[in-house]
Amino acid sequence: MAQISLDPAVRAPRLNGGADAEVILMWGEVEPGPDLDGRLTAVTARLEAALIVLSEIRSYAVSHGPKPWRDHYGALDESPLADRLFLECFEVDAALNVTVWFDFGGLEMIALVLDASGRGRVAELHP
Repeated sequence: MAQISLDPAVRAPRLNGGADAEVILMWGEVEPGPDLDGRLTAVTARLEAALIVLSEIRSYAVSHGPKPWRDHYGALDESPLADRLFLECFEVDAALNVTVWFDFGGLEMIALVLDASGRGRVAELHP
C-alpha cells in the first residue's frame, strides 16, 4: 500500500485534515528491479490521468451506478450526488487495472473500474 497527497482543489481534505488517498497495490510479491519500476511508472501515469478527469469519473459513477442507489442518495441532499462522492482510495490489480473507490456517506462505497485511459468502465456498490 502507498499513499498520495491530493491538492485540495482536486479533493477536499478528510475530516481529520489529511490530504492523502491510499493506493492499494494488489500485485502480490514483486521483486525490486525493472519490472517493479515499470509497474510504478505505469501506475503513476494512470493515477495522474484519472485525477485530471476526476469530475468525469464522478459523473460516470453516478450515471452508471445502480438506479436505486442513485434515487435514494440523490434525494437526500440538494447538492448533486457526484459532488458528494469523496475519493477514498485507488486500487491497482496485477494487470494494472485501476479502480477508484468513493465514499458517499452511507455504509457502502461505490467503486469505479477505469479503462487504460482513465475513463469509467464499470460502477459497482460494495459494502
